Amino acid sequence: MVRSTNKGKWVFPKGSRKKGELFFHTMLREMEEEAGLVPNVAWKDSIDQPCGAYTYKKDKKEIGVLVYSVWSIKELDRWSESKTRERKWFTYKEAMNVINRKSLRKILKAYHKYLVD
Repeated sequence: MVRSTNKGKWVFPKGSRKKGELFFHTMLREMEEEAGLVPNVAWKDSIDQPCGAYTYKKDKKEIGVLVYSVWSIKELDRWSESKTRERKWFTYKEAMNVINRKSLRKILKAYHKYLVD
């Protein structure tokens, strides 16, 4: 997880899709930019099928977020946002305690059996 730049909360990397970019490619780009992680797909269905979705409000707009499951195969020592974001690994139990969004905790709970604590 990474610390958000605006409120300092622990969050999963996320971001906006660039024009013409596939959702899955957005996820790969944002993981590297925000967390310095170069991921590998955890299971092949993840490419076409996110493991969940949630919405939140930002600047009075409803924002949709797709959640993908991945394994990280490489942690970069320096990445584009390493000076503004802290990266930290959490156990399942720790993550459930720091995630504020009920909808995101529900997604994590559903995928707990696939996680390594």
